[in-house]
Amino acid sequence: MQWTLKAKIRCDALIGPGKVQIALPGGRRHKCIRSLEMDRPRKVEGRLSTVASEFDLKLLLEAGDTEEARYLAPRCVQEVCAALAFLASAPADVRDVIVTNAPAEPVPGTEYTTVAYSAAKSQVLPTVMAANDVAFLILRKPERVIRALRWIQKSHFTDNVLDEFTCLMVAFESVSQLLKAGDTRYWHCSACGEDIRECPACGESTESKMSGVDAMREFAVGSLGWSERDWRTAWQWRCRLLHGEADVSADEEHAVAPYLPQLEEGAIAAIKRVLGLPEEHLPARGRHRVPFSDPQLVINWRK
Repeated sequence: MQWTLKAKIRCDALIGPGKVQIALPGGRRHKCIRSLEMDRPRKVEGRLSTVASEFDLKLLLEAGDTEEARYLAPRCVQEVCAALAFLASAPADVRDVIVTNAPAEPVPGTEYTTVAYSAAKSQVLPTVMAANDVAFLILRKPERVIRALRWIQKSHFTDNVLDEFTCLMVAFESVSQLLKAGDTRYWHCSACGEDIRECPACGESTESKMSGVDAMREFAVGSLGWSERDWRTAWQWRCRLLHGEADVSADEEHAVAPYLPQLEEGAIAAIKRVLGLPEEHLPARGRHRVPFSDPQLVINWRK
């Protein structure tokens, strides 16, 4: 079934003045986008630059039913927006997204569906910060702690579960070597979770210098009470996302979300441990988190 997506895109670059219409041949065709049309760009004030381009975008999508179209539409337009930012070497964002299965000339009596995606953001209650721990703002900190704080800060501005997971995992990793500096490790069995102190073949010790990964696992499981299974799953997600080991399906993306609070609390606890701060030092807990979703209004209508 063919669906038409319309949106406005703004990019901090001067984009060519003409109207553009593209449909790729079969061998290079997108899995669900059949064609792209960009209207003549308008000059507007940029997000970071003095002048930017804003234009109306139209995509023709292929989706099996309404549910698939609702899922695909925001992801397709975000993909196009990210690709535009790549080409222009400039930030780009999208708004006013709607998708419909109605043709340009609707047939009287035929029912159509239109989905409008709201730009409104979900709101949560504000956290409360007392003045007791405000000295932390100018406390001397190792560079790796400062780097971890910046990654946690970035995680607050993401609008995608995979991006937030990545930011929080990098924050945790930034201080990993400081958790067990100079300590040693042994071979570790990922199946049973036990350390193998001697080589089963020759009897030699398997002792070696502890890596950041080992320090993170020991801290998460030994100090924070994570199960070995949770740690292995979180680390496997980290490898898939940071190393590009595999594609991530929609169902798998949803499966990552439950690990975010646990991962954030791990990064917070690791920073406190490295700085020698008591557990009750702020933040006492992670953020108030709302579900990642695309607020939408679904309208079934006839001409």
